[in-house]
Amino acid sequence: MPAKVRDVRNMLTGKLLAAEEEGSGHTKFTIIEDKTPIARTVLSRSYSEIDDKLLGAICRQLSINRRQFDRLMQCSWSRDDYIRHVLGTTSL
Repeated sequence: MPAKVRDVRNMLTGKLLAAEEEGSGHTKFTIIEDKTPIARTVLSRSYSEIDDKLLGAICRQLSINRRQFDRLMQCSWSRDDYIRHVLGTTSL
């Protein structure tokens, strides 16, 4: 199921506290933990929705699967849950 770019952006910056960097046609997001970048992804500013194929690529860049992405979007997974997963201290 496609996702709205603004919703994904809000999840990245709001929940995951990703740093934003504006590029020419894309916005780059970097998730940092203990001063170390742990994941990076980009979102295009020219689209309002992200299709399933591109969402799959974003999930890979964030080191999560689609189910975990949906949990982040639905607020049933926190930043701490995400960080523990990416750093390998828990599995879901």
